[in-house]
Amino acid sequence: MAEIDLAGLDACVEEQLKRWTVPGAVVGILRGGQTELRAYGIANLEVVWPVRTDMRFRVASISKVFTATLAMTLVDEAVLDLDTPIVQYLPELELADAEARATISMRQLLSHTSGLYGDYSADFGLGDDALMRAMTIFATLPQQTRPGEIWAYCNSGFQLAGTVIARILGTTFDAAMEERVFRPAGLTGSGYAAHDTFGWPCAIGHVQTAPDGDEHVVTGQYYPRNRRPAGGVISTATDLLRFARLHMNDGEIDGKRVLSPAAAREMQTAQTRGGGWDNSWGVGWDLQPIGDTMTVSHGGSISGFESLLRLVPEQQTAFVVLTNSGRGSAAYPGIDKWLLEHVCGLRVESPKTTMLPESKLAALAGQYGRPGYEITVSVNDGGLRIDYRAPHPRTGESVPYAAQELTPVSETEFLVLNGQRENERVEFVPGENGRPRFVRMHGRLAGRIE
Repeated sequence: MAEIDLAGLDACVEEQLKRWTVPGAVVGILRGGQTELRAYGIANLEVVWPVRTDMRFRVASISKVFTATLAMTLVDEAVLDLDTPIVQYLPELELADAEARATISMRQLLSHTSGLYGDYSADFGLGDDALMRAMTIFATLPQQTRPGEIWAYCNSGFQLAGTVIARILGTTFDAAMEERVFRPAGLTGSGYAAHDTFGWPCAIGHVQTAPDGDEHVVTGQYYPRNRRPAGGVISTATDLLRFARLHMNDGEIDGKRVLSPAAAREMQTAQTRGGGWDNSWGVGWDLQPIGDTMTVSHGGSISGFESLLRLVPEQQTAFVVLTNSGRGSAAYPGIDKWLLEHVCGLRVESPKTTMLPESKLAALAGQYGRPGYEITVSVNDGGLRIDYRAPHPRTGESVPYAAQELTPVSETEFLVLNGQRENERVEFVPGENGRPRFVRMHGRLAGRIE
């Protein structure tokens, strides 16, 4: 491995954890076939366990890349076609929109372009039939856009993808993942069931006691089985870097082939424009160029845990950041930036801002909403301001969050200037009459109300 300033890495991580009061983290680096792991902070604030490099964390939505990988093993065997409407695999599936039911494909589910509303909290328990019973919920989900029309982050789409996989194979989704991905890839520290982690060192998730607050407390660790395809993997930094190596090596690891080269490459091929800065979305992966170098990544956020896995395939380099905090995603961008610069020689540049006349800003102002979220956009000192209500991190009740200040990057794209979401993109999606149809925040679409 090329020489890395580990003292500089330690200083960077410790600064970010302190700034955002994140209890603990593990950072892992894979470069030149060698792995470096570093542990920081506290794994459980109630009993003050220190974090260890071999600890298991919930990796949240990084799980989606595992689900996409599993789907591609079926594509390799020609028992799944990415472009066949999924109703052919699930004829009993009911959706709120007839066109969507007839046309939504696996490719759209795995690239967040199905148009289905993406977030809901229904729990169908821990039984083997949880995924199949959960199909009843899809008839109640709004169809926000036509299939294939607009990218919008969609947890429900990945749950549906997992249901298709289970139906085709005639087994449980969990068993299929173990047989086709975890075991052949040598991921011995990965799984779904929390009770399988007994006897192993595990980090515990923490959430803030108040929105945007510094105090953290231990949160519940339960996760419904029907949502596992979207965010249920429990894993280690070592296993995630091994998974990264599999994807940087065209689907093969240690002489064992998990995916065909064509399938591995298809996952890293752009399917649609994404919802970040100049990014696109592959089959499961977020594709982000930094200068002339393409990076492949996925983040994760679940109650009490936030994480990031990034690959730089042309350098055969990957790194992972695992945190046990509901605002770990405020801490890891700084760590990610340090790793890209000091390990990969890649400098992340902030997008250039611009100025817009007040009339254009005023056209974007108004009320927007999605289930559980009330969003007010107003003109603010040459930019925009977003005030919003959203579920409390502990209780789920609707509460106000700190306002976000935005500066324009284009007529429809804005940069967040403050708070936990600093440097994120907020985008306004125009409708037929030229007025905004949606605002896209955190990858989700909120429709204009007035």
